[in-house]
Amino acid sequence: QLLKLIVEPLRAAGKELRSCAIVIDALDECNDTEAVSVILKALSLHVAELGPLKFLITSRPVPNVDAGFRQKALLDNTQQFPLSRIPPNMTRRDIAYFLRSRLMGIKDEFFISGDWPVDSDIDALTELAGGLFIFAATAVKFIADGGANDPETQLDTLVRSGADNSVPQTDNSPFVYLDKLYLQVLGAAYPKPDSIQSVTRKIVLGSVI
Repeated sequence: QLLKLIVEPLRAAGKELRSCAIVIDALDECNDTEAVSVILKALSLHVAELGPLKFLITSRPVPNVDAGFRQKALLDNTQQFPLSRIPPNMTRRDIAYFLRSRLMGIKDEFFISGDWPVDSDIDALTELAGGLFIFAATAVKFIADGGANDPETQLDTLVRSGADNSVPQTDNSPFVYLDKLYLQVLGAAYPKPDSIQSVTRKIVLGSVI
């Protein structure tokens, strides 16, 4: 597939093709049980012919991916950048920038006036994220939820949840807050049914059974 769909068309295009980037995200999540990642093995076979293409590959350091990058063809043509090299303050800065940018977009989308979001809210969300972009991305989706249609209240809910004393103060893991965030998202998407809805559901399910 790599040969027919990418390498041979590259040959045919010759110098007419401009350089471009291909992102392979979360390679470790592929259903690949080979000792060496099949994708990396294929790339190593044709690396000399993939000149116009630049691959950005993200993965956890699982054995078959590590083995793939130890192949000589890839060792000579790749650069590795472990996340552990990124200083925490840089990650925090990037998350704050991401949150501010996305929330300003939400502000325009929902015609929110005033100085929303305030700096203290951005700081609070950045602190809650604890270096996890997945938290920041999920928080933005929660705030912009079209079902709620109230970004200001959604943001206040998240900020209050971070200051909630019910969260164990001895557990500093950001996953505590991430779990809480997902529970809030699920609660908003699937609110607890009222008594009439509960009875109706029981009647329908009872009939089906």
